[in-house]
Amino acid sequence: MKKKVIITVSIIVAVFLLGIFAGSAAMSLDGFSVSSGTALISGNGTCFLIKENSPIRLSDYSEKGDKLKDIESGDKLWVIHDGVNESYPASTAVYYVFRTGKGNVSEIPENVISSLKELG
Repeated sequence: MKKKVIITVSIIVAVFLLGIFAGSAAMSLDGFSVSSGTALISGNGTCFLIKENSPIRLSDYSEKGDKLKDIESGDKLWVIHDGVNESYPASTAVYYVFRTGKGNVSEIPENVISSLKELG
């Protein structure tokens, strides 16, 4: 009996994960990208995604324009967005944001924060 339950749960989890990967692949083909990182909110309310120690400015292009309103500095994010513009800081249009966990601003490297402060 336990063996059947374990097999059933394993199949359900495998199908779920396959769906996530297939969805990510389909979005990549349509020009969308998926990124994860840590949120940093500037003094003027601009939201940045810190990905691999590089800041990416996020602009909310969702239908309602409310995807970034509840994000706090340090939050762990999973973001569906357009291509990233190569500027400093980089920028992208965001369509969906998923908070995957709470974090702490101290996790963001000081050199990233200081470079953004220099830009104003």
